[in-house]
Amino acid sequence: MKSRLVLGLLLIFWLYTPVNAVEWFEPEKIPCENRFLINLAVDNTGVCWCEGWPWMYSYRNDEQGWQPEIELDSIHWGTPCFDKSNVLWLLRENSDISYTRYNGQTWSEVDSVPVYPSWNSRATYTADSSGGVWVAWNTDWWFYWVVAYNRYSNGSWDEPRPLTDTMNLKDDRLYSMSTDALGRVWVGWYPLAVSYYDGNDWSEKEIISTVAGTELDLSPDREGGMWALWDRVDTTASPLVWRYYILASHWNGMIWSHPDTVAFTGRFAQGAKPYGNIAVDAEGNAWAVWRQAITEPYDVYGDIYYSVNTGSGWSEPAPVNEHPAKDIIPDIAVDGEGRVWCVWGSNREGEDEYDYSIWASYTKPSGVEEPVTPATPQPILTVDKGIGSSFTFRVSNLNSPAQISIYDASGKKVRILPVNSDVVTWDGRDKHGVKQASGVYFVRFTTNEYQTSRKMVLVK
Repeated sequence: MKSRLVLGLLLIFWLYTPVNAVEWFEPEKIPCENRFLINLAVDNTGVCWCEGWPWMYSYRNDEQGWQPEIELDSIHWGTPCFDKSNVLWLLRENSDISYTRYNGQTWSEVDSVPVYPSWNSRATYTADSSGGVWVAWNTDWWFYWVVAYNRYSNGSWDEPRPLTDTMNLKDDRLYSMSTDALGRVWVGWYPLAVSYYDGNDWSEKEIISTVAGTELDLSPDREGGMWALWDRVDTTASPLVWRYYILASHWNGMIWSHPDTVAFTGRFAQGAKPYGNIAVDAEGNAWAVWRQAITEPYDVYGDIYYSVNTGSGWSEPAPVNEHPAKDIIPDIAVDGEGRVWCVWGSNREGEDEYDYSIWASYTKPSGVEEPVTPATPQPILTVDKGIGSSFTFRVSNLNSPAQISIYDASGKKVRILPVNSDVVTWDGRDKHGVKQASGVYFVRFTTNEYQTSRKMVLVK
C-alpha cells in the first residue's frame, strides 16, 4: 500500500512538473555609465553585442562573459546594426539623423542620412541581404507624422521617400524595422500596420490588428514569416493608472494570425509602459520579454518577465529575474550558439533610484546545443499575398528539382508551374490559358524530399 502511495505521488509530481522548464542564468552586470536604454544586436558570426557607454560590449563565450571591445566616442548612439559585410553601424538623432560605421579597426567620420527638410525623429534601421542598410523615420508632413525611408547601397544614399500615405491626415508613428529570412525589409508603425519591400516595390499596407496598440516590435522567424508584439492599454478604470496587456501575432507568408494575449502586465502610472520585445530562436520558438508591474495600485518597481511560444500557445508568464530594485526596458536577442539573451536597466546597485546599470541573463533552451545554422536548409515557399488576381511565389534554400501545383477547391489540378528561378508567378489561368473562376485555390510546393501547401483566394 505504501509503495502504491509513493508511486502515485511521484506520478502526480511528474505530471505537474513543467517539461523543459526554462532556467535563466544569474544576471551579469555590464559595467557602464548611467544607462537604462539598452539595445542588443547579433552580428553575422553569431556574436551578441550590447551598447554600454563608453564601450560596445560583446559576449563571445561563457568563460570570458561580457567584455568591452569597441570604444565609443559619444553617449548618444542608439541601437547597433551589422550589415552583410559585418560592418557595425550606429545611428543617432540630434538636429538631424546621423550615423557612423566601424570596420573592425576604425570608426568612420560621422555623416548625415539624407532626410526631408522638416522635423525628423524616431529613426530606426535594418540591414538587407544584399549589403544595403535601410533607415526609416517619422517626418513632419503638413502637421502630421509620415513614415519616410532611405537606403544606403554601393557607397551612397538614395533620395528620401515617404512610405506611408501623405494624404492620410493622421499620424503614422514609426515603431520597428526588421529583415526577414528571405531578405525582405519590413517596417511597422502605428496603428499596427506593416509593409515590406520585396526587392522591387513595397507591399500593400497590412493591418495586423484593428485593436489599438503601441510599441510594435517585429522579429523574423526562420522560414520567411514574421512575428509582431505590441502593448495594448486600457485606460477605462482610471485616467491616472493604466492597465497594460502584451499581444502577439504571426505572419505565415500569407496572413496574420488572430492576436494572442501573451500577458496582462499589471497597472502602470500614466506615462510608464511594459515595453515588450520579441525574438525567435533556432527552433522557431518565439520569446517575449517585458516589464511586469508588481506593486499595487500601480507599478513602482517591477521585474522583467518572459513567455515563450513553442507552437502551441504562449507559456505562463514568469520572471527572468526577481529583485526588489526597479528593473525596466528589456531587450531580447538570440545569438549563434542558441543563447536567448535578455538585457535590461536596473538600479539595484545604484547610489540612488536614478542610478541605472545594464544587467544581462540568458537561457539556453533544451535541444539547442550546436550553432543555429543547419547543414542543409529546408526549402521555403512564400506568396506575396493571400487574395488577388495573380500571385508571385518566392522560393529559397532550393537544392533539388521542384514544382508548384495549383488545385481548385474540389481538388482538381489546374496548373503546374516549373520552378526554374527563385521567383514564380501564376496569372490565374490553367495550362490552356483559360482564366479560372474566383474562389479558393491551393498551392502545393514539392521537391524530392519536401512538400508544403498554402491556401489563397483568386479574384477576377
